Amino acid sequence: MPARIALTFDYHPQVVAARDIMSTAGIYTGTYYAWHPNIVTGTPTGAQIAISDVVLMKQIGWEIGAYTQDNMVTKLSNNRIVANNWLRDIDTGMNSAGFKVSTIAPNSRAWNNSLANLCRGRFKGVRVAAGSSLPLSYPLTDPLYVADGGANSWGSDATANAGSNSPTAILARCDAQIANGGETRIEVIHKVGNAAAVAADPAYTFLDTDFATVMAGYASRISAGTLKLITMEQALTA
Repeated sequence: MPARIALTFDYHPQVVAARDIMSTAGIYTGTYYAWHPNIVTGTPTGAQIAISDVVLMKQIGWEIGAYTQDNMVTKLSNNRIVANNWLRDIDTGMNSAGFKVSTIAPNSRAWNNSLANLCRGRFKGVRVAAGSSLPLSYPLTDPLYVADGGANSWGSDATANAGSNSPTAILARCDAQIANGGETRIEVIHKVGNAAAVAADPAYTFLDTDFATVMAGYASRISAGTLKLITMEQALTA
């Protein structure tokens, strides 16, 4: 059984650069958490992404989910009705934009059981991915609180990310999954950009040439039958 990896992205518009690098490597599977309502029908400005880009990603095989944009634990503690309505508006807003959201991702990976309960009947799963010591274990304890199977956010700052995000380290992590009999894990990528972008935000920006190296490594393992890339929604089931 091949190892399975869900590549998940939650920043825009840098995900477009990641998508294009992945496509060049022949990889068309990922999960992008859109920041509703920051998807637009015209030319994007600031922290927005053109809806045409999101449609293309969906068309070629990506899952389009939703990012909460705000710390939901804090929001819930301040006012549970506001928190509930926030989740409702994400669901209905993305649906009206043409995307029925299956999974969401909370800001700062902050989540709890009460929030999971607010999502029941609305979403299929919630990517928290805060526990990196264990792979995903099936059946999942609660698809609306998927905490295990994660990894440090990809970035180019070795201090901030404990040196775990060089291309060599990321591919070694994949090979460990393969050696362990086909584990399933979730990788969290925020921004992919050039050297200037890395210098501006090293903790959360992964160098585009390094990203291309990792995707080429993934592609070779996919061709060998030892790796399968999946969406976050697919990661909910064994």
